[in-house]
Amino acid sequence: MSSFELNGLAQMVVRWGKQETAMQVLSAPELREHRQKLYLQPALELALILAASGKSFDTSIVELLLTHGGARALL
Repeated sequence: MSSFELNGLAQMVVRWGKQETAMQVLSAPELREHRQKLYLQPALELALILAASGKSFDTSIVELLLTHGGARALL
């Protein structure tokens, strides 16, 4: 599987940096497939990098990812 295929909706939402959009994507039942470990792990990694970069990034997105399945991606 190429890295392009691993870029999921969750990772795209992290790039946007919009907490409201992240909440919608991470809680919508019809988008459940986008909350698999395969997609959440790269999204969480990106969110942590952006949060540590010192640039303007809403760190509540990291909390949302962890709350909605991202903690499993760490295992």
